[in-house]
Amino acid sequence: GAWLADAAYPVTVDPPIEIVNSGPGDAPAGAATPFHGNTALAYNPTANTYLAVIEYRNGTDTDIEWAPLGADGSFTGPIRTADGDEAAGVQPDDVWPDVDYSATSNNFLIVWAEERIADDGVLTKIKGIRVDAAGAPIGATLTLRDTEVDTPAIANDDARRLVVHALAT
Repeated sequence: GAWLADAAYPVTVDPPIEIVNSGPGDAPAGAATPFHGNTALAYNPTANTYLAVIEYRNGTDTDIEWAPLGADGSFTGPIRTADGDEAAGVQPDDVWPDVDYSATSNNFLIVWAEERIADDGVLTKIKGIRVDAAGAPIGATLTLRDTEVDTPAIANDDARRLVVHALAT
């Protein structure tokens, strides 16, 4: 916001919100599983709250989880998990989350890449789900892109949301 333009650097944001970030992919050597990987955070200025989104690996499965946080960084609601797209007994990995808040619609949009191993390589889709200001899902999980894509990111100008991604090669 405007306070950042007037801030003296370096800027310290208080309170810090800490989420363990072990990086993408498999757990580092010697790390206990389950572990948290890539993370994203969005701020709701209307309610002075946050939504934390976490890539959570438990054994051979990676899911996207999220939880609402208060201004002090404490949990204000349950941790929820995105519904996967398990077809024919294949468990996809949900990775590379991002999240955005829209003041116009007063909700968050969480996006991530769903990776599935197939005979001809890795198939990747971009998935998303809208959640309300308290973190509860609004509707079902959406498939935003169903081709070889990766690493989504999201932003909005309160009139529309834009999801960008890299082409998987």
